[in-house]
Amino acid sequence: DMGMMVALDVKQNKLIGVAVTTHAETAGLGAKAQSDPKFSGQFKGASIAAPVKVTQEGGSINAISGATITSRAVCGGVSNALATYEKLKPQILEKMKEIK
Repeated sequence: DMGMMVALDVKQNKLIGVAVTTHAETAGLGAKAQSDPKFSGQFKGASIAAPVKVTQEGGSINAISGATITSRAVCGGVSNALATYEKLKPQILEKMKEIK
């Protein structure tokens, strides 16, 4: 089980960042998804339109050594967040206009 936050720049259609907030991974390897800035930093600036996958699956995210399944899970979570964003994007942009 893993909790995540995904930050988006809606004007640039890019990821600002990804953070694993909670996890039930093995201390050490799997936990690096939360604590390793090199892993989480790979998402910064990525296009929202590009597939979020580890390199072993044709993507651009380097998996954590020894924790490929965890790395894939993070990529899957980011992909789910982006799909939800795309679905809700019209409403989000409308609300942003109201706030200004």
